[in-house]
Amino acid sequence: MKSTNHYVSAIIPVFNGEAYLEEAINSIRQQDYHFKEIIVVDDYSSDGTSRIAEAAEAKVVKTPANQGSKAMAVNYILLALKTDLVVVIDADTLLAKDAIEKTLPYFNDPKAASVCGFVIPQKIETIWERGRFIEYLLGQCIAKSAQENSGALIVSSGCFSVFKTCLMREFGGFDHGTMAEDMDLTWRLTSQGYRAYYEKDALCFPLEPATGKIFVKQIDRWY
Repeated sequence: MKSTNHYVSAIIPVFNGEAYLEEAINSIRQQDYHFKEIIVVDDYSSDGTSRIAEAAEAKVVKTPANQGSKAMAVNYILLALKTDLVVVIDADTLLAKDAIEKTLPYFNDPKAASVCGFVIPQKIETIWERGRFIEYLLGQCIAKSAQENSGALIVSSGCFSVFKTCLMREFGGFDHGTMAEDMDLTWRLTSQGYRAYYEKDALCFPLEPATGKIFVKQIDRWY
């Protein structure tokens, strides 16, 4: 399946991400597919986030006040996008060199709304990171693959997904009233006849909770 040509923007919403933002920007720049623009939405950070983004030659958009969530930080810039596709990626997530290229052929389908990739923890050292790795392997290799095969993907993963820009706008972007904005948007899109796809060879590598306390807090927020 070959891809048609697309203009692609990347959005990185971030709050106080100076420790890992540069790596995320570099992993986007190293993609096999050329990006129209990389936009860092600095959600009123108090650290050197904007300085690092500017040094990495990303376009920086600063919010006038903290938007309160990643969802709202993405929505802040959504109307200004001029590309047909937008990659939404967490500031602590790295991409395999061909990750974006692997997702693009799915947009040959006029009903394609989004494509997400295979998630692998960036570090697998502590018991909690190892546990998350096992969870991801089971969830993606079995559950998510089954969802893909049946055309009923439950969630286009928030740490890395590619969306059709016009549909994100049409559906109002991410909902600020939920802490599972990626799942909510996936459901709204698919309930109207659009398709969310999963590409197992498009790899992304987020930082996962390294301690039990952070792990439990994250799980509690998700559920």
